[in-house]
Amino acid sequence: MSDTDQFDRSARFWLRAYPVRWRSVRGDELLGVLRDLAGPEATRLSLREGLGLLRSGWVTRWRDGPPLRTRLAYRLFDRRVPVAHREWVRDDIAGRWFLTRRMMRTLLIWAGIFVPWMASVDPHRLMPFAVIWVPALALGVVLDVAPPANDRVRTVAAAKHLLPRPGERAVPGGFTAGLAARIRISARTGTLLLVATLGFGAAIWVPATMLASSLPVPRTCPTSAACLSFGSQSWPEGLRLLTLGTALGVGVLAASVAAGRFARILPARPAQPSRLVVGHLGRQYAALLIVGPLLVWQARGETLPAQTAVIAPLGAVLTLVLLPGAVTAWRATRPGPADLALVDLWRVGLLGRVPQIDDPVTGVVRRPVATRPGRP
Repeated sequence: MSDTDQFDRSARFWLRAYPVRWRSVRGDELLGVLRDLAGPEATRLSLREGLGLLRSGWVTRWRDGPPLRTRLAYRLFDRRVPVAHREWVRDDIAGRWFLTRRMMRTLLIWAGIFVPWMASVDPHRLMPFAVIWVPALALGVVLDVAPPANDRVRTVAAAKHLLPRPGERAVPGGFTAGLAARIRISARTGTLLLVATLGFGAAIWVPATMLASSLPVPRTCPTSAACLSFGSQSWPEGLRLLTLGTALGVGVLAASVAAGRFARILPARPAQPSRLVVGHLGRQYAALLIVGPLLVWQARGETLPAQTAVIAPLGAVLTLVLLPGAVTAWRATRPGPADLALVDLWRVGLLGRVPQIDDPVTGVVRRPVATRPGRP
């Protein structure tokens, strides 16, 4: 990497403090000015210059947004904002951690209702309420990176806040309902994330299964032979290894079947003119880093002498069954086309069918801007 590329990478990192719309219009111009001021031998921005860009970027974000009253009404009560600030709402809906911010809004509302009441009745009740904040925020992070929930919530939010209501004046260049491309996750980056997630799960749940003092076993009820319940007892080490080895063998067998289907069907897949493949999954990896310590803490708790491991053995078997198939799918996408979607691998590997052609979806699109004849 050259010195110019290193400097541009450093400068663009600090320029992310500015709004997306501002960077798309003036980002390259400011980057050129910073490059000229730093000189040809500079490889990165200094900390002082970076903090200056950070401060200016946040000031620009505040000035480009709606007034404080409108901003709080949107954040806390999901109220629509005036037409002049619809671009700010669009950036918020399309931005990172949108669902997490909504989860925090819900928590703040419930905290404002119940915290004063519990503090007046019994201050000791505040501790259980505070404990649920961490799992609730973790749930928001998980929902924020789950494609079905993510796309559905963003689509509903865009239709509510961006589309004009009856009686509102149509603004050229504004938003309207129309047909848009269907967004799909790239198969290459999606399978890599799947391999990382399953590998992490196997790394914590397989040792926890081997170290657990007792595992669940099915038992018949003493009152009726048709009744089935679960107890706990210590499994021999050989039986644990046999169970995990069988799960891994099933996964390898299924992966070999999927590999043959990938080699036979993927080269003949149809074109997808109404598809937009998204390959950046930074939020998903960040969610894995956030939720990962909670899973490690849970797996460690099931290895204690007085505990019966339930999640660890189920997670170990599930990850060992799915991990070979995920690795096979990732290897199949490495030489493949860039527009291959993760849903295509699911349909080919699991069902053995040719991927379907995606239809356009109803979404929020830009209203065309009329131009005078003879002008571009």
